[in-house]
Amino acid sequence: MKPLADQAKFEAAAARLAELLGWLKENHQYNTFGQPLEESLAALRARENPWAE
Repeated sequence: MKPLADQAKFEAAAARLAELLGWLKENHQYNTFGQPLEESLAALRARENPWAE
């Protein structure tokens, strides 16, 4: 996802991250790993790179 965001492919990165979040929810891993990713997903949907330095 970071490489897509670095290339300003925000929609593709958001789709991949949303897919990962769905998997985390289905596999009961969301509370451990998913919650911090929600902020990243919101940034991508706003066409911002949450991993930019």
